[in-house]
Amino acid sequence: MTTNPTTIQAETWTTLPRQFRNLQTNSEHSQNQKRGKPLDSFLEGPLYVPDLALLFVPDIPYGRIFSVDSNATWFLVIEYDGEPNGLVWNHITHRVVIADFKQGIMEL
Repeated sequence: MTTNPTTIQAETWTTLPRQFRNLQTNSEHSQNQKRGKPLDSFLEGPLYVPDLALLFVPDIPYGRIFSVDSNATWFLVIEYDGEPNGLVWNHITHRVVIADFKQGIMEL
């Protein structure tokens, strides 16, 4: 027996606030991946950590990681010389592990 899946309309919950937007051409990511074209912040790789109740989101071209609270308020957690691409929670060390295109595997 099969049933039709329920269709759910996606809605925007939050977006990167204006003060964190960064439309530049001087990031290494912009030069190497976008042929020098202006590149706004590129968000991907969300990670929800239940114990901390934070959603971490990396910003690949500008080496930034953000958290977003349940009120959709954004916080800059760290900015460094890198290109963070993915995150995972290490349950043993209780730290975030960063897969970084430029720096390799890092821990926050």
